[in-house]
Amino acid sequence: MSSRDHHPHHQAKILVCDDDLNIRILTRQCLEAEDMVVVEAANGLEAIDVFIRERPDLVFLDVEMPGMTGLEVCQRIRQMPQGESTPIMIVTGSDDRKSIDQGFEAGATQYKTKPVNWSLLGRDVQYMLRASNAFNSLKRQEDRLRYLAYYDPLTSLPNRRSFNEQLNRILKRCQRHSTNAALLFIDLDHFKRINDSIGHARGDRLLVEIARRLTM
Repeated sequence: MSSRDHHPHHQAKILVCDDDLNIRILTRQCLEAEDMVVVEAANGLEAIDVFIRERPDLVFLDVEMPGMTGLEVCQRIRQMPQGESTPIMIVTGSDDRKSIDQGFEAGATQYKTKPVNWSLLGRDVQYMLRASNAFNSLKRQEDRLRYLAYYDPLTSLPNRRSFNEQLNRILKRCQRHSTNAALLFIDLDHFKRINDSIGHARGDRLLVEIARRLTM
């Protein structure tokens, strides 16, 4: 998700998909009372189009709809890169174990049975949004730490750890298939003199430029 996940003044955008107009109206009223922006869809195909166009923060999705069901919509959203981590609240009149399992297998974040408790809906959606934001923030931190473990933060080139692991994999593959490999070693002569004479900042800029040319 984008930086709007953690922007303190961001109004959450909710996609409400239900073929029942009255349900859409009630849901809109509840969510707008919580200072959320609501976009609507009356069927599954429309929900897919609105999701792609509007990039909502959360999807409120009825299961029982003509044509494409809510479960199918949920699966389609989860297959999109922008829909992998979007929280999806599935709403249905079925509360048996099989229906609940099908909902979560389709990718639902939360499963609600009808009748919906309208007085609690806004709170439930707010909770799902906070949990989603916390998860995405943690994932960004983990991705950053994973990147720093294998790449130099200045040049974005693979670091020594990455080099050693790749070299070991290549050597093992060569041994396994009885093949050879070549290693190109590049050294910057007298780089310390550059840092000492014109400063570390310019030395860093030189490293960045060399890295850029190596990866062109």
